[in-house]
Amino acid sequence: MNRREGGFTIVEVLIAVIMLSIGVLALASSAGGITRMMSSGQRKTRSYAMASSVIDSLRRVAKNQCSSLPANGSGVRGGMTIAWTVSNAGSINQTHEIEVRMSYPVGPRTKGDTLVAVVYC
Repeated sequence: MNRREGGFTIVEVLIAVIMLSIGVLALASSAGGITRMMSSGQRKTRSYAMASSVIDSLRRVAKNQCSSLPANGSGVRGGMTIAWTVSNAGSINQTHEIEVRMSYPVGPRTKGDTLVAVVYC
């Protein structure tokens, strides 16, 4: 009797294992890239939050006493460097442009962003 049993051959199983391995490796490599992008996005969000805080502080100073608005400043917090300049500092009834520059490490390099706001006093 010649009876044929159902199932997979060893070649079919090997091909399926190889295809699954390729898919898993592609997924693993993209997960590393996604992790790097998320980390960079978190640093950028923190730097913009710090810059926004500086701008809010300078707006508060301009609202209370415009003549005491400082011309520039800088600081380091949490591994990030922040520096800012104010145009027409010390002037009254003028539009002041506040430029905040942030820099932060991303791997071996340093990245930077700039945020600009306008204050009138």
